[in-house]
Amino acid sequence: MAFSFFISTAEAGETIVKPVNENGNWIFRSGESRVVVGKNGYITNLTTGGSEFLANSKDIPAASYLCEEGDIPALSALSVQDDATLKGTCQLGEISYRFNGSSLFVTLNAFDDEIHFYIIASPDVKKLEYMAHAGDVPTITAPPAKASCSVVRLYIDDNCLDVSGINSIWGPWKGFQVLDISLKKGENRNLKIEMSSEKENDNNVETVSKSLKKMSSEFSYQEASTPSQIPLCMIGDSITWAGEGDCWRKYLLENFPSFAFIGTHSAKFGYSHAGEGGNNTRKVLARMTEIPDCPYYSLLIGTNDTGIRDESKIEEKASETAVSIKEIVSKLLDKKGVRKVFLCSILPCFTDNPLRDRTNSAVNKILRSDFEKGLFPADKVMWIEFENPIRKIPGWEKLILLHPTPEGYKIIAKIHADAIMNAIGITDKSPAIPHKNTGVRIYNLWDKTLNFTKSPIIPGWYTVSFDLKEHSGSNASLRICGPENLKDRLDKTFKIKKQNLGKRVTIDIFTGYEGYGYAVSELYINPSNCVIDNILFEKRRPSGLASTYGEGVYFDSATRPVPGELVESVK
Repeated sequence: MAFSFFISTAEAGETIVKPVNENGNWIFRSGESRVVVGKNGYITNLTTGGSEFLANSKDIPAASYLCEEGDIPALSALSVQDDATLKGTCQLGEISYRFNGSSLFVTLNAFDDEIHFYIIASPDVKKLEYMAHAGDVPTITAPPAKASCSVVRLYIDDNCLDVSGINSIWGPWKGFQVLDISLKKGENRNLKIEMSSEKENDNNVETVSKSLKKMSSEFSYQEASTPSQIPLCMIGDSITWAGEGDCWRKYLLENFPSFAFIGTHSAKFGYSHAGEGGNNTRKVLARMTEIPDCPYYSLLIGTNDTGIRDESKIEEKASETAVSIKEIVSKLLDKKGVRKVFLCSILPCFTDNPLRDRTNSAVNKILRSDFEKGLFPADKVMWIEFENPIRKIPGWEKLILLHPTPEGYKIIAKIHADAIMNAIGITDKSPAIPHKNTGVRIYNLWDKTLNFTKSPIIPGWYTVSFDLKEHSGSNASLRICGPENLKDRLDKTFKIKKQNLGKRVTIDIFTGYEGYGYAVSELYINPSNCVIDNILFEKRRPSGLASTYGEGVYFDSATRPVPGELVESVK
């Protein structure tokens, strides 16, 4: 892959720290932070607040190094460029280092194929967190950990090290945690290594980890509109998400326009949700930490557990599925600020396998019985009955199938909305009118330093907007793509019109479904015969419009919100 973005100059107002040669080692110093590039050209020390984050042991080749099939060549011709960048080369590639006092920028340029740059963490790192997808809740664990991710944070006491631009973490290797950056021939990669304290990061919403936190955690919605919105996180499988799934939320709004949909994904009409195609109950349980905090949850799950072909297995499979559903409900009740979980009966389904429909019905029977026995907290969990009223509709089979048709979703939405409004005691069905000093929380998933998305992009609908600064030739275009080594990668090209020169340009993009032509990955934007700036990569909004430009996590108060998106007080 060829994408060049070596940072050769400081941003406006940025102070660049020049390295000092001390006995052959190059030292960057600023306050309590210290970076050492050794005589071999690789980073040997990353220290902040008195904490050393890299391993220094005779059991490993080095604290960081380039490697190809066991070959670890030293960098030669280390020199400081005019912009205070330290640069060196070897037969595998070229590395440059630039330091601004809190962030070290490491640019890797691969000369050969299938090489790796490894960073070996100190055994003093007792906790780490990483992001697998954009908008996820960070997975927090003790090292060693194994995961595909682009962002990882290492902790030593109150000091933190954020590393962006990696491919994965793995270990133990000789007892150590490894951060792995893999490169193809001709590929450039920029790593950003930020050194700080946990306290400082908590106060900076534009740090990498903050900008990739879960999509909604602390709401201020009650003072943001009249009447107050009802934030609803809808959890489930492809019935919640794929195909016509967004019709469900569209028709919910027709019944009650003050719903505000919360979630990591965005569907075709721009409504957020936490559904995932192909999920069964076990997969939902596996991603519970990714589901954002929300006052109200709606859970419809189970039909992907019940596709059995042996009639004798109905009761066993129904019991297993019901147990898993109850576990999901229990974990949702543990979420911060939750008020109520709406547990939906599994829908009837009309497929070539009638055993699925019978097993779904058996699951519902178990759950209804549990409600009758008082096994769910009555003030926290409410049953929403879809199965019985749907089966009473003549010809329901053509409306529901495995996935409902738009007409089927309209029926479901009516039942759903009425049940939620009755449970909460809603009498005012008028649309929510935002107050002054309110806005919609926006997550810019683009990292202008790394020049690609901050983390792998989960399937869904997105909006990309940018300033068109220069346009040359009739073939000006923009290519949005994933890494070339992926089999099912996103690769779309958009023609850029000359009449948009000097304007803000907006592109809508659907990634496709994971496993069906799309592999989750970071995405790159490669302009051809044009120059763009101020890129905003965001989940699609219900209005279909791009938000006003901002970086990291911020509130857009200028773009008028529409029903279905949460309005919050801007403090």
